[in-house]
Amino acid sequence: MRIENLLSKETKSKELTELTETVEKNSNNSDKIISLTQGNPVLFYNVNRKGWLLDKSEIEKIDSLKNNNAKLIIGDKKSAGDPALLTKGKYEIILNNNDFFCIKLN
Repeated sequence: MRIENLLSKETKSKELTELTETVEKNSNNSDKIISLTQGNPVLFYNVNRKGWLLDKSEIEKIDSLKNNNAKLIIGDKKSAGDPALLTKGKYEIILNNNDFFCIKLN
């Protein structure tokens, strides 16, 4: 309940709104996602999805989670860094704004 109260008072930035819209457009509510945010689950609440919370040091787990139906990777650049370095061209980066990124896993 505390997080809902926090989020209801929070004004989303343009970048966070872009991330939310990208996730909504490229996944269903039941789809699982991977969040790279140094252990902070807030992006899950913002994009209204469930999934796995990873640190960028656990990037090797992505292929295994993709096989468990992960559809997208989302993250904040402050925690995870440059998405191009994370994916090494293996997956499509569908959003890369000043603060956040979204990567499609199929």
